[in-house]
Amino acid sequence: MGHRKYSAPRRGSIAFRPRARAKSLEARIRTWPVESINENTGLLGFAGFKVGQIQVMTIDDKEKTPNHGKPLMNHSTVISLPPLRIVGIRGYSEDGYGKHALFDVYSKDSIKDLDLARQVDRLQFQLEIEKKEKEKDKKMQKLSQSDEEKG
Repeated sequence: MGHRKYSAPRRGSIAFRPRARAKSLEARIRTWPVESINENTGLLGFAGFKVGQIQVMTIDDKEKTPNHGKPLMNHSTVISLPPLRIVGIRGYSEDGYGKHALFDVYSKDSIKDLDLARQVDRLQFQLEIEKKEKEKDKKMQKLSQSDEEKG
């Protein structure tokens, strides 16, 4: 903490020492769910980023609580999930020395094609927004014309 000439309250919790900046924005996944071979396994995980926090109004549905049926303010985390595309699959084998890459399978589409597809999707989305704005403008013009005729 260092020497201070005058007393002052502590800044920050001692539980989080050393206070350091994260090495990367992506979280490190330490464990994966154990899936059996007989079950249909799908996507076990995907990338998401914490965007922020909001307050959510919920109604307490637990019966034996003093606030049953009353609205409550709860904190909620907002997570952004970007669109994902599977580019390849890697299989692993495990022995006494750990896990080793067994095979790699890549999709037939190249990454350039994926970038082009993203750009096309983005352009289509922008066109949809412009179309909705034009429809909204037409409705507003009709409303203003009907108000002028009445007045």
